[in-house]
Amino acid sequence: MNKDIREKFPIWCDLGEVYTLCLSNDLDSLLSCIFLKQIKGYEISHFYKFDTIGKIQGHKHTAGSLIGVDISLTKGKTWDNHVAMLSKDDKFNINSANLNIVNRISRDNYTSKYCGSTVLQILSYYDYDISQFSEEALMILMCIDSSYLPFYTSFKDTGTYYMEEILEFPELVELTKKHSKNDFDLLNVKYNLKAPITIKKGFLHTNIDLARLSEVFLMPINLPTDSFELLANFNEQTQYIPKSNHNFTQPLDAFSITLTYKNSFVYSTVKN
Repeated sequence: MNKDIREKFPIWCDLGEVYTLCLSNDLDSLLSCIFLKQIKGYEISHFYKFDTIGKIQGHKHTAGSLIGVDISLTKGKTWDNHVAMLSKDDKFNINSANLNIVNRISRDNYTSKYCGSTVLQILSYYDYDISQFSEEALMILMCIDSSYLPFYTSFKDTGTYYMEEILEFPELVELTKKHSKNDFDLLNVKYNLKAPITIKKGFLHTNIDLARLSEVFLMPINLPTDSFELLANFNEQTQYIPKSNHNFTQPLDAFSITLTYKNSFVYSTVKN
């Protein structure tokens, strides 16, 4: 990762503390957790989606020891890639390891956002050697959160800037020059990459083809097999912002928040 940008990330990213991870409901989060386990030794202890959060049965949680993964938490440590600032003056979570927070991306400059995945941020930040992966594995990494998509749209220059200048993965840009958008689309279908991770009767489940992904990446890519207990339920709400309102601030009671478009966002609050 670009040295000047890396230095703007929260200091906890480099500490030797023992943290655990909160998985969210897609492959970006799962692969991020798997690489964080490889790199830092962190284990998954919690699972969050916009309407619930749970933890592994019997896990003893220590305040401040949990990292949200691919979750736009308004407080606490999190690795994330979403646009979460509603205005340029938004004092958003200082413990968010997120290029769009570091670069002060909000609805005011929404089209300049980082359009890649959380997992690519993590691999770049920790200088992970991606040359060990096959071309298909690298293409799958680019499929996560549709990281390939900007390269086939009017946002090609923005995508190239982040991938080459910030993440320092020029080989992934070259990959998009060798392959069509359809090549990546077909991989999404082949491995069912966009399928959600859900929880059923306390156990995590997905229709993503994790067995074949494990073969491609030559490493285990699995969900935790532990049972999870419910900690809290959330209200999920969508709110639209008038185009003329440039000083809109986040709801004070928001647990997580994500801009889905320039003038709308989704947020969750704990149910009373």
